[in-house]
Amino acid sequence: MIFERKFLKKFKDVFTEHNQLPTATIGRDFQLSDSRSFKMFLELKRVDMDYHFLFGEWHKQDFEGYGFKVIKPLGKEDSHHLYEGFFLNERLNGIGRMISKGCLYEGGFKNEMFEGFGYHKDRQNEAIGEFQKDSLTGHGVLATSEATLAGEFKQWNLHGFGEIRYRDGTRWAGEWLNGPTGLGVMTL
Repeated sequence: MIFERKFLKKFKDVFTEHNQLPTATIGRDFQLSDSRSFKMFLELKRVDMDYHFLFGEWHKQDFEGYGFKVIKPLGKEDSHHLYEGFFLNERLNGIGRMISKGCLYEGGFKNEMFEGFGYHKDRQNEAIGEFQKDSLTGHGVLATSEATLAGEFKQWNLHGFGEIRYRDGTRWAGEWLNGPTGLGVMTL
């Protein structure tokens, strides 16, 4: 517990003073059993115009396993990206969570992109369903301030069979291809 508190204090210090810091790493090996061990590290490094803070498991010099990653753009005090979950080659891969610019995503990731089943919420919309390359694609539900859409999606748009229910009670169900096409039923 003391080690974790030291990590978090160092992490906070690094995070608040990011403009003056060079690349830095602190860490410790943990022995789980006679045959299993892992390393926990906190690493700060500059990548282009951003600072990356990595905290979690490392295997053979690679940030892999469960951990946290914070990306802090230089000169933008109110902007950061927080990733929590499973990593492979310093990129979120597997189940995880991302918080960035008023957006929350929880679910599957592949190379830090939404992939697989997940939940997404931003200031205007809320979605649950299948994601591919950061986009609601496949079966899902999307709630906006005007309506709730359910069905098959392609890049955040209904595509295939789907239904839209407006807040005033109007409903249209049928085939979609960038808007309603083909046969469908409208209920007023």
